[in-house]
Amino acid sequence: MRPSPVVSSPALNRLLTAYVHVRREIVEEAEQIMAARFEPGAYVVGVHFRGTDATHKWAGAMTHYRTTRVPYHTYAEEIRRVLAASGYRASQVFVATDEIEFLEFMRAEFGARVVCLDDAPRVPAHGQAVHLDSSLPVSNYQKGKSAIVDCLVLAATSYLVKGRSNLSDASLAFNPDLPYSFLPDLIGTP
Repeated sequence: MRPSPVVSSPALNRLLTAYVHVRREIVEEAEQIMAARFEPGAYVVGVHFRGTDATHKWAGAMTHYRTTRVPYHTYAEEIRRVLAASGYRASQVFVATDEIEFLEFMRAEFGARVVCLDDAPRVPAHGQAVHLDSSLPVSNYQKGKSAIVDCLVLAATSYLVKGRSNLSDASLAFNPDLPYSFLPDLIGTP
């Protein structure tokens, strides 16, 4: 069961397109990545895994976030289910994540079908959240730009596999017609 949004995705999309304007160079970067890396006609499953700060241990007990991490294999199983149901011969998996190990896991599971932002800042699992890690050799602007590019590319995929995250929620605001799976619902966590 999906959570009931306070504002529907179509309504968010109308607000987004009326009042939020992504810088042209960021939109162009997302478009260039899709043009260069997505196979024409391929069914692309976007997957967003937010690991470093997506449980209440970081945000405090008064949040609605899950209390345990969704296992990597749960994402892989859902991607396989979606790919099998798609009926497409050509398929790819766009991975947006803050965790090095999740990207490595997806590459081991799906091989050359994995597409990602090569220069996105990532940290080890259970490390400090990317946006809080001042030791990363990228500026805060680069961290934010990478997140927005991930969001725009996720919004352009054929299907989205997501957990709890505002980034993947924003992808649904950019594309309210994007079909998706919400993994905490699938595994029965709050």
